Amino acid sequence: MGWTFGSGPGCSNNKIGQFVNTTFIGDKIWKCDKGCNMKKKPVGTVFYYCTGANEVGSDAEKWEQGENRFQETFIGNGPFIISYTGAMWMTLDFGNPNGWNLQTTIDLRFRDDINSTNSSPITASKPLYTLQFSCYHELKLPMYDPDGDLVKCRWAVGRECDSVCHALPSASLDEDTCTLKFNASSGSAYKNDGWYAVALTFEDFPTKTIHVGKEQFNETTPMSTVPLQFLIHLVGKNSPCSWKPEFVSPTPPAGTKISISAGKSFTQKIYAANLANKKETVTKLSLTRPAGMVVKGPTNDPKRVGVVFWELSWTPTVNDQGNHIVCGMAEDSTGHTSDTRCITLIAWDSPDPCSPNPCKGNQTCSRIGSSQKVECVCPKKMKLIGQLCIADNDNYPYDNHANDNYYNNNATHHDHANDDNDDHANDDDNHANDDHDHANDDTINHDHANDHHSQTTDYANDDSTGHNHPIEYDYNTDHHHKSGDPNNNFYNIDGYANHDNTNKDNITNEINK
Repeated sequence: MGWTFGSGPGCSNNKIGQFVNTTFIGDKIWKCDKGCNMKKKPVGTVFYYCTGANEVGSDAEKWEQGENRFQETFIGNGPFIISYTGAMWMTLDFGNPNGWNLQTTIDLRFRDDINSTNSSPITASKPLYTLQFSCYHELKLPMYDPDGDLVKCRWAVGRECDSVCHALPSASLDEDTCTLKFNASSGSAYKNDGWYAVALTFEDFPTKTIHVGKEQFNETTPMSTVPLQFLIHLVGKNSPCSWKPEFVSPTPPAGTKISISAGKSFTQKIYAANLANKKETVTKLSLTRPAGMVVKGPTNDPKRVGVVFWELSWTPTVNDQGNHIVCGMAEDSTGHTSDTRCITLIAWDSPDPCSPNPCKGNQTCSRIGSSQKVECVCPKKMKLIGQLCIADNDNYPYDNHANDNYYNNNATHHDHANDDNDDHANDDDNHANDDHDHANDDTINHDHANDHHSQTTDYANDDSTGHNHPIEYDYNTDHHHKSGDPNNNFYNIDGYANHDNTNKDNITNEINK
C-alpha cells in the first residue's frame, strides 16, 4: 500500500524494512462487508513494513509504501467481501475524481482441473510514473498467473475504477500484452504538468473448459480479477523524446524468472546508461521490490564510461514463499526516465516437479505456472496409447484424457496429433520458473487534506476498486484448501503486487496488504 509521503503509516528511506505504525487521519481498518458473522467486522489494520519511499521532488511526487499481512478465519466458501475505503483522489487534469474503495471478493471454491482453489494473476507497478510531455509513450505492465492460466488486462469499469474510469484521454490498450499506448500532446487532451489516473483490471482465463465449484469457465470467461491503478505526471523538457536512459547488458532481460531455493539468497546487478545522450549520467533507480530487499548504488562501471549499476540482494524468509515481481525504472540527472524493466523471483521455490520426469513413456513434462503441478505432453503428430506416445498414422487430431487417472504427481496429459502450432516434442521451455505477481496493484490517489499517492489492489474475483488515501495497494490472492477437507479454507491476499504464496496447508485465511 502507498501514500503521499508523510500522510501514511510513516515509511521513509531510513526506515526501510522496519514496521511503521504512525497514526494518521482517516480509517485504518480493513473490514468484512459481506459474508462474515458480523457487519463491518474488523479484520486487520493498514500499518505495514516499510519497503520504499520517494522523498524528492514536489510534494505531490513524494510517496511512501509498504506491505504487511493479517489473518482471518472464514467459515465456508464465501463469497466474503473485504474492503478499505476513503475520501477522494487528488485533483486530476482529466475526469472527475472522487472517493475510492479498495475491495476484494473471496471465492474459495475448488477448480476441478487442479483440485485446488484459483490463484489470481500477479502484476506490479510503481504508484507514479513521471513521463515527458509531447512524447509518444508505451507503458507495458507485467502480468503472470501462478496456475499457468491465460492472463489479459483491460480498462477497469464501474465499481472497479470508481471515480477514475477512463481517466487517461486518447489512450489505447493492447489487452494481450497489457501495453498502454498514448501520445502525450496537447492535441490529445494532455497538458504540461498534467496529472492523470490509470485504472486497469487483470483477469485470468482457463486454457480449456473447467468447473470452479459447479460453475463452468472457458477461454472467454474470467475466473478472477486484479485491479491496478496508478498516476501519470507529464513534465515538459527541452530535449528529444529519444534522450532517455536504458537498461544495458548484463541486466536480465524483461520477463526473466529466477528461482530462489529455501534458505538461499538472491543477488543481481542492474546496469543502465543514457546511450542517446552520453553527456547525462544515470543517477537514480526507482524500484518496486519485496520487503527486505537491499539496494546498493549507483556505482560506476569500471570498464564502461557512462554505465552505472545497482546491486540488489535479498534473502527471503519462509513467509516470503511465492512469486515476487521486481520492476525498475532508471532516471538521469535531467529527469528523463527509462522504460520499465521487470523480472520475477520465485522465493523458497520447491523442487522442480519435472525432475525427475513424472511423465510416462516419451512424454515431455512441463510445469504449470509456479505450482507443483505438471502437464505431460505427447510430441507433435503423436498420440497417447496406454503409457506411450506413438505416431498417429491416421493423421487424426487427438486429445486423449482417458488415461489421465493413471498418472500421479498432479500431472495432466495432452496429445497433439496434428498440432502445427506447438512442437511439444522439443519443448525446452521449462515452466519451473514461471510465476506471477499479484500485486503491486496500486491505485494512486491524493486527498489534499490527507493526500495519498496511489493504491492498487489485486483481487481474486474482485469487482470493485476505489482510491484515495493509499498511494499504492498491491494485492495477491491465493486460495488453498487443506488437503482432503474442502471445508478447511486458506485464503491469502498479498499486499504487494509481486508476491504469491503457494502450497500452504492451513485453515487460516491470510490477507497481505
